[in-house]
Amino acid sequence: MSVPQVRISDVALDSVFDTFSNVETGLNPLWFQQAPLYGISPTWAQFDFTDDSDNFIRGQVDADQYETSGEINYPFACLYVLESANTNNIKFATFSGMVRVVLDVYLSWGPIRGIPNFEKYCNCMESTVVSAINTWTNQASFTRPLAYNGQVQCRRGPAIFAGENWRQKIGFSFLFEVDTFES
Repeated sequence: MSVPQVRISDVALDSVFDTFSNVETGLNPLWFQQAPLYGISPTWAQFDFTDDSDNFIRGQVDADQYETSGEINYPFACLYVLESANTNNIKFATFSGMVRVVLDVYLSWGPIRGIPNFEKYCNCMESTVVSAINTWTNQASFTRPLAYNGQVQCRRGPAIFAGENWRQKIGFSFLFEVDTFES
């Protein structure tokens, strides 16, 4: 008897990574397009999606602890699977259920005089991420065994004294349906 080969969480994670790293419709070109609308430099937030990146990783890490490694540049992002659940939506599938992919983005600023507008950076990042994941062209790339319902959750943390001086976390959650069968 052979053990069935199935892919579950990595199907969703790889698809989201491919979407965000796309050089035409991913995070970098969309930030470049969105930033001027918020009065932000288009080059302020560009991610390096290579394996040697110091501002984008696949995995859930604590930014405070990761910062102590000295291998971090801001903005910094983590892409990972938070949870999966086999809910047997399709009977006899090896796995049929949901996979939740999360993107945590840590924005950071140096010393600021006056009253800062942290919100414009978070608002711009929100517009960029939602546009990247929900653009029709990108949604069409989510193919079997993956289904994406278009729902995005966004949550923001407070600006704290960390990073380059101030740091704020903005997190996104994307829910996918994955239906895998033995191959």
